[in-house]
Amino acid sequence: MAREIDILLEAARHQRAVVEKETNVLWSREDLQQACDTNDYQEPDELTYPAEIISAVTSIYPGCPQLGGAAEDYSQYQIAGQTRLFLLFAKPAELLLPAIPT
Repeated sequence: MAREIDILLEAARHQRAVVEKETNVLWSREDLQQACDTNDYQEPDELTYPAEIISAVTSIYPGCPQLGGAAEDYSQYQIAGQTRLFLLFAKPAELLLPAIPT
């Protein structure tokens, strides 16, 4: 089983939006790399895919505080997976791509 941070970094490399469940904050690749460098999110975890997800997501993209200032149109994203503490989102066309390796 992979560490949660490794799953999140790999998801970011595959153009997934990584959003913390508790705060609905969008994490950048730099944020994730800094978390890795400071040994955060080191616990073993697994990526759960949409068919297996039971979550409180009630819209295409949860209320991200940075949504208004986002450079991309994040309203087009749909849930693509989750870890213990994060939700992953992708554009609908990218949901058809192969699964993120873990």
